[in-house]
Amino acid sequence: MNTQLLAIAASVWFSATAVYSADLPELPPSTPMVPPIEQAPPLAWDGLYAGVSLGANLMTGFFYADCYCDTLEESFAGRRLGIFAGYNFPVSENAIVGLEGDVAYDWNDRNLYGTQVGTDISYAARIRLGEVVGNTLFYAAGGWTATNAFVENPDDSDFVNGWTLGAGVDWTINDSTFFRAEYRYNDYSTANLAGVKADLDQNVFTIGIARKF
Repeated sequence: MNTQLLAIAASVWFSATAVYSADLPELPPSTPMVPPIEQAPPLAWDGLYAGVSLGANLMTGFFYADCYCDTLEESFAGRRLGIFAGYNFPVSENAIVGLEGDVAYDWNDRNLYGTQVGTDISYAARIRLGEVVGNTLFYAAGGWTATNAFVENPDDSDFVNGWTLGAGVDWTINDSTFFRAEYRYNDYSTANLAGVKADLDQNVFTIGIARKF
């Protein structure tokens, strides 16, 4: 009798367990936790920066005497190496206004009728207006420029002032360094070289690298 009661109780327990298990919802398969990817913070364009640049320049000169009786127009190309520094001020979330100065040296002299004519050291101070798009800063810049024009045999030089206008793009490498590519046009006042006047203008193409501080 006791054996029959135990058998009936076991049968009822197994039946109840099966029914309860069938009513349980199926759990979705476990998904492994993926750690979030940490991205480097974007470069903050405001503040101080400094860098070096190199490139090429094409100088065009219109040479003439006081009487305009004998005129000559020549172009001479060469290399350029320079340093620059500036400071950017944010004016909105994606716009900056900046001040920048640079010093550069040009190797562009050429032989004209037995004399060497060219320019060497130059300076510029410019205002920049820029727009930030992603990790890139597009800008236009303009202001004052000056260069030392010279002639050899006979030896003479003249430091001439002018204006400059250009545009460029800076794009980030990391949170403190950026590359630069730039074009600018320089228009100088008339130089007086050994009694000959020279109207000079210049096209400059440079690339550079700079660091933010």
